[in-house]
Amino acid sequence: MATGTDAGSLSSENGVTKRRSSKHNDNGTKVMDTKAVFSALYSVCEENITFFAGGPKGPQGDAARRLVKALTLIEEHARSLEPVVSGFAAIYHHFDLDPQTPANGYRSLVKVVRSCLLHIIHKGRYISSSRRSIFFRAAHNAGEMEAYCSALCQLRALMYLAQRLLHDNGHGNLFFQEESGLSQSFVREYASMHKGCFYGRCLGFQFTPAIRPFLQTIAIGLVSFGENYKRHQSGIVEPGTPPYGVAASSFFTSGKYAIDPELRGAEFERITQNLDVHFWKSFWNITEMEVLSSLASMTSTQVRVNRTLSVPPDPFDLPHVSDPLISVTVSPPAAHCGPAPIQMRLISHELREGQDSEELLAISRSEGLSLGLRAQPSPPSPWLLVHYHGGGFVAQTSKSHEPYLKSWSQELGLPILSVDYSLAPEAPFPRALEECFYGYCWALKNHHLLGWTGESVCLAGDSAGGNLCLTVSMRAVAHGVRLPNGIMVAYPSTLLTAYASPSRLLTFTDPLLPLSVLSRCLSAYAGLEPQVEKQVEKVSTLGMVRKDTALLLRDLKQGASNWIQALLDPNRASTDTMRKSVSEASISSSHSGPVQISLRQESLKSQTCLDLSSHRDPNPSLPSEHGAKDVSFFLTTEDEQLGLMSPPPGGPGEPYSQEFPEGFEPLRSERLAEMRVQSSPIVRNPYMSPLLAPDSMLRGLPPIHIVVRAPPPTVLGKYVRGIVNTKEDWVFLTRFCFLTDFGRLDFRFRYPKSRCCQNILLYFDDNSQWPAVYKRPDKDCYQKEAVLRPENNQVINLSTHYTWSGCVVEGEAGNETLSCAGGRSFRSVRERWWYIALSKCGGDGLQLEYEMKLTNGQSFWTQHFSADEFGILETDITFLIIFAVVFSLSCYFAYTLKGRQLLHTTYKMFMTAAGVEVLSLLFFCIYWGLYAKNGVGNGSLKILGKLLFSVSFLVFLLMLILLGKGFTVTRARISHSGSVKLSIYMTVYTITYVILFIYEAEFFDPGWVLYAYDSPAGYGLMGLQLLAYVWFCYAVLVSLKHYPEKQPFYIPFFTAYTLWFFAVPVTALIANFGIPRWAREKIVNGIQLGIHLYAHIVFLAITRPSAANKNFPYHVRTSQIGILLSSPDGMGSESFPHHAYGNSSYLGDSQPNFTELFSIHSGSVKSVEETVTQKVQAVRRNSERKIITTTADLSSFLPPPVPPRVPIRSPPPPRFSPHFPEYFSMQGGGGLSTMA
Repeated sequence: MATGTDAGSLSSENGVTKRRSSKHNDNGTKVMDTKAVFSALYSVCEENITFFAGGPKGPQGDAARRLVKALTLIEEHARSLEPVVSGFAAIYHHFDLDPQTPANGYRSLVKVVRSCLLHIIHKGRYISSSRRSIFFRAAHNAGEMEAYCSALCQLRALMYLAQRLLHDNGHGNLFFQEESGLSQSFVREYASMHKGCFYGRCLGFQFTPAIRPFLQTIAIGLVSFGENYKRHQSGIVEPGTPPYGVAASSFFTSGKYAIDPELRGAEFERITQNLDVHFWKSFWNITEMEVLSSLASMTSTQVRVNRTLSVPPDPFDLPHVSDPLISVTVSPPAAHCGPAPIQMRLISHELREGQDSEELLAISRSEGLSLGLRAQPSPPSPWLLVHYHGGGFVAQTSKSHEPYLKSWSQELGLPILSVDYSLAPEAPFPRALEECFYGYCWALKNHHLLGWTGESVCLAGDSAGGNLCLTVSMRAVAHGVRLPNGIMVAYPSTLLTAYASPSRLLTFTDPLLPLSVLSRCLSAYAGLEPQVEKQVEKVSTLGMVRKDTALLLRDLKQGASNWIQALLDPNRASTDTMRKSVSEASISSSHSGPVQISLRQESLKSQTCLDLSSHRDPNPSLPSEHGAKDVSFFLTTEDEQLGLMSPPPGGPGEPYSQEFPEGFEPLRSERLAEMRVQSSPIVRNPYMSPLLAPDSMLRGLPPIHIVVRAPPPTVLGKYVRGIVNTKEDWVFLTRFCFLTDFGRLDFRFRYPKSRCCQNILLYFDDNSQWPAVYKRPDKDCYQKEAVLRPENNQVINLSTHYTWSGCVVEGEAGNETLSCAGGRSFRSVRERWWYIALSKCGGDGLQLEYEMKLTNGQSFWTQHFSADEFGILETDITFLIIFAVVFSLSCYFAYTLKGRQLLHTTYKMFMTAAGVEVLSLLFFCIYWGLYAKNGVGNGSLKILGKLLFSVSFLVFLLMLILLGKGFTVTRARISHSGSVKLSIYMTVYTITYVILFIYEAEFFDPGWVLYAYDSPAGYGLMGLQLLAYVWFCYAVLVSLKHYPEKQPFYIPFFTAYTLWFFAVPVTALIANFGIPRWAREKIVNGIQLGIHLYAHIVFLAITRPSAANKNFPYHVRTSQIGILLSSPDGMGSESFPHHAYGNSSYLGDSQPNFTELFSIHSGSVKSVEETVTQKVQAVRRNSERKIITTTADLSSFLPPPVPPRVPIRSPPPPRFSPHFPEYFSMQGGGGLSTMA
């Protein structure tokens, strides 16, 4: 490793390291070294137990005893788990799909246990290192260890259940293909075992740390929503409260769940185990709220076409796939609800032919924003994507999925048709399937309306939508309709039965979709849940006490009865023996008996049941006829029975020897989950559980691509991927500024073995490295590689000759590819820019696919940021708060000025600039927040923030020039020539700004670290800024020459903004030539915001409406400007009267006295008669011009009262002065009384 001030270094890491507890088996897959993990756990536990065993007395002593007890139990659980985990680690690779896909339920379960153990080790080492510190919180750390101890106990129980599944199941099978026996036992254990420990302090421990804040936010929102939903159900709030009202009130109750993880875990368990499907429908539909959907629409990709379609339920014909001369009639959906219009959404980034046709507009309604003016439609796309949204069959619409559908439409260049199928429990199976199939067939029939040529079509969906993609294709096979060209499904539900499997065990720890919630959604889709939400009558406090007392007595009676029955018949289990707590009953119906699920009498016969008869598994007996009142299409009398799972014999606290070893019992929940067993054959219907479809049906399906996990950009660092296919032998890929000791590069490259061998080159920003090779045509590939230092590990050979490159050969002979995965850690004496390039010197060019993740540490504020971007998010948030305060103060001052008729145009421009600045910073904060979360962000938000920032700057600049020219201070309007000059200048400035944006986006070389002003357009903007300053100086000097009494305003105004005018170009020059490139971005960002804040605060200070403010610029009321503008030519129509500032009393806001504050006394005092005569002449002139003169206008010309004088013959009234020697008074009415 090289060291020195100018040298960077890297360390290579592959699958085998000294610090990683992992090893490889024979087939190349990495397995966990369980012995090392458990040894580390025993060591840290024993060390802390020894230390805390002799702890102090008192509260610290109690915490120490809790720690000792928790660590002792952890060690006991670990010693029992070690042989079980080791056994699974040795055999779970046999259940992988193939060697290239090392994933299955057993493997995932072991990884969850390993994650828990590693968290305990990490926490134990932290306790060991900080336990002697005065800041060590013993009680907090004891709570952490107790939580992980409970989680490890429950994971131990799950591993025992997995052992039994492995033993009892058929060889190589992951599913126990019966709903009785083992499956029933699994569900019973799930219903009774404690799960709150996985939703409190340990929430999301099995996931990457980057996603844990997101999961915690979801959990806090869920339990807060559930608390208010419970109040709504129990009648505490008015019935009919909309979901968004519950969501809004939940915001104020979320704090206690954020600071108390134990309370959050208990409430989360209660909600997931006992609330019905209607709660989950309400919670998941929060994303359908107008506020959230509008915000998502604003921040997502904008498209030209976003229309909701309402397709009438009319039958139509399609050609048969085998013989076009034969037609297939597609009937409209009729199950349960009868024929009704099918709702769809058409999204297209471009307007294509047919999408603006009258036929389509007749059944559509436009939504969202339209980009630009109406343009010429593009040709139809050869591709169409038909989308079915997820939501557990019970919630959401295409509106919730609209943001990523818009992105797909833009990136793929095709229209998307998303079907809004009817939701359960109001419309159970097969209504959704029928509507989705009808929508697919309608798209085939009416391709000319969708901007599609009719060539290729693909189906896509997630979760429940993935299930519908598969079943729609199966139904197309059965009908003989054209099949889609491909199917893309994300984590689809393919098996809706209650079969025991490792994945069912994993739902025990799932923070988003536990098994109890999943079972309710599937029951609703199968038609086995109540279709109407249970209503609870409002009760008084006394009524609630009576009800709780009755429930308590019932529980006592039932408990005694259960105890006697257990003594007489230990094997007897009944649904009536399930314990219900008072809190549980508060959200249930007032009827305590079991809920009876009634069949819908208005249900109609569906064609789906007839489609299944030829593909149905012959085991269940099918009735020959179905009456019009049947809702379950393949039910027998016995299958219609629905029951709750029985708890383990003897109640929650008694050991259950059939499942667990002697002496061990998992933690039991105080409340049993209401788990329903789907004994109805509907859930085994191939159109509901595609995995159970016969092979003859599955063979006819098109290619299926299954996404089982989220792609790396959602939770990892800055993500770069692409394809390189060029004849050049040296190519630049990307750059990143890595932090000292924390920088990390993870890569995955893939290319044909015949194109071997290609290299990754890592250059840093020293003059002898990157500047010496980039854009240097005089150097060939070998010379560019020669500048790299081998001792720094700057060359990664992508071949199998170097094991640390992580390359393996995949594929068959003749089509072999090299897949390379590895990483590098960056260490240097300071933050450095690193540049990543590819090379194959002397070869036939480069051809490969690449994915790279570039990170800096694990902190939310640094992980995804390049080192030159550190602090930008924190800075923007700080300035957003400050600018929001400035804008609020400006609004308050504006309200005060408006009441005094002093709210002038220039002040409104200042408010506009401040408000736009706040919006700009808001969009910047959202962008950087998203970037900090996933390393990708939303580029549209950043561009919008830059545009708003520029608009704010331009408005403020225009305001300064106008004030310098005296607008609203010494004159009422700008001359015509001045307006033309301003228009030309602002147009040129705006065009230069636009050119700067375009130049930065299109012409900046990504291989260099450049600043926005480091361009011809940037230097042009600096020149225009200096020109504006010269103009500003001239305007201020002219204004002071004609109005010297305005010096108290113009002198501080000119001085303050002289600094502002020079700050912008000086900062740009310093950024271009004086600030290091690895720190320039964050420094310039802070300086720019500081300059803008300085400008706004200065203006806010000199325009504050206070008597103590001697610099206040305005003295003419807005109502008096009309009189000035309406005066004859040559009579001062543009200029205000001369005015001086007086230092007098200030009566307060209730009775402001601006008479002395904003007044200048004339050299001579006119008599009342002279003033009245002069005003009457002005009124006559105004009446001829149709100008209304008010009493206040008359009074404003009256001088202060003078002692009575002997009347004398007055001379003729003097000529009306163009400069209004009289002052403008802020008081009215006095003149008329004086006349009287």
